[in-house]
Amino acid sequence: MSVNIEKETRTMVSHEEYVSICSDIFKSNPYAPYVSQTNYYFDTEDFELTNNVRMVRIRNIGFDYELTYKERGEDGDIEINENIAPRFVHKYLKKGSLPHGEVYNAVAATGLSPKKLKVITSLYTRRLSVKYDDYLLVIDMNRYDDIEDFNIEIESDISVKHAQEILKKYCEQYHLTLTPDYQVKSARAINHARNK
Repeated sequence: MSVNIEKETRTMVSHEEYVSICSDIFKSNPYAPYVSQTNYYFDTEDFELTNNVRMVRIRNIGFDYELTYKERGEDGDIEINENIAPRFVHKYLKKGSLPHGEVYNAVAATGLSPKKLKVITSLYTRRLSVKYDDYLLVIDMNRYDDIEDFNIEIESDISVKHAQEILKKYCEQYHLTLTPDYQVKSARAINHARNK
């Protein structure tokens, strides 16, 4: 189990901008790998997690599965992560149940019964990330249902403000429009599922 504070910021980009940024990244980092992952998002019938800016997901990368609870903090998102055994994942995804542990306890501490959660939607991401001295550059292509979108994200080792300053430089470099009312991909996918 791990608890992290994610100091990050992001903005949406177009397909053309995504291709251009990835192309530039590969010029200086020719071996930077793409990583594919699928996120399965949980919520209640009434979307009580999403409505309160909280999130529970199971993330699958290769043969690894990680259960995460996330909520907004003062200087970044508070994130609790637990590895889960692949043999139990099918049960969690089909029945919507969560294993007893720190994520289960974090959900219960909000006053919400973890037993009310079920899988709302899934989202596939093809991610390119490059680590620099004090931040991580992340470029995502996301697919959920019939939607495909793209975003660039900065994860700072210092602060959210530092991440925002770096993202602003990338926006200037690539002539990107910074999206001030950016909605994170989990909320985009869940809201799309809610409005179907």
